[in-house]
Amino acid sequence: MMTSRQTYALHDFIPQEAACKWRAHNSEVTSTRFTSTGILATGGFDKLINIWNFVADQARLQSTLRGSNGGITSIDIDPEEQLLSASSNDCAARIWHLTTQRLKLTLTGHGGKVLSARFLGSSYRLATGSQDRTVKVWDIRSGACLQTFMAGSSCNDVIAADGVIVSGHFDKKIRVWDARCGRNVINEISVGGRVTSLDVPLDVTTSLVCCTKDHSLEIVDLRKSQVRHVFSDDNFKVATDQTRCSFSPNGKYVAVGSTDGSVLSWDVETQKRVSCEQIHTEPVISSNWKSGRLVTGDKNKTCVIWTSSSMTS
Repeated sequence: MMTSRQTYALHDFIPQEAACKWRAHNSEVTSTRFTSTGILATGGFDKLINIWNFVADQARLQSTLRGSNGGITSIDIDPEEQLLSASSNDCAARIWHLTTQRLKLTLTGHGGKVLSARFLGSSYRLATGSQDRTVKVWDIRSGACLQTFMAGSSCNDVIAADGVIVSGHFDKKIRVWDARCGRNVINEISVGGRVTSLDVPLDVTTSLVCCTKDHSLEIVDLRKSQVRHVFSDDNFKVATDQTRCSFSPNGKYVAVGSTDGSVLSWDVETQKRVSCEQIHTEPVISSNWKSGRLVTGDKNKTCVIWTSSSMTS
């Protein structure tokens, strides 16, 4: 049984069954994010962020965060779990207080859709990536843009990893930036297709997974700047330019959704596909595993929280 009052253990499992499935938005579900206590935030192209809790394996809408003038493209929660960030199609990113549900800050300055917004290891700094081919770093306290990195290609995702900022781009490159020492890229890593998303395990920030439009997941060693493994499958077709993949909390598995509604996962060490389950009925475009539970969202307004058969037996 899921409740919103317990802290969830960060364990890895093979996703095989639905613990909960429900209509989460009035449009496609583009982003999801759990807190450590089991509260779930979901973002959609309906311009809303919905906050959910769970009682007896049933999702209950707790509140809705409003204020975006465009569809939500990504959401994140700060390390203190007090603030929620969201990027959107109206060329802005926004910050809300989770406790009061009030809009705290609107960050403007990008010249195109903002496709990703991530906290950089603290509640005070945020990175955004945009279709305008830039990555920006913001001070959340003042709302000021601290730095702008000229990437030269549309940025679909941005994350913090191993003390640096990593961005994934339309030109089939992953770029690594050091916000502490200048404006130039410090490394570029070529991958097999246009990058739709990036993710890292919770405690192992030298290994990264990226989803690409050549219908594959690639495991990248950031310290060696090279691709270690490539995962593909006949059942895996990337649905959108922002399809989100995810690492399990301890880095044992990676998961992603496909155009046919399947959710697939691979064992990173053995490089074998360990599951392919079709509980969604429409293309799956979002995936997040940060809290110890995998949640996926699709183009038909639906979210699924996953469990393994051993956890329900």
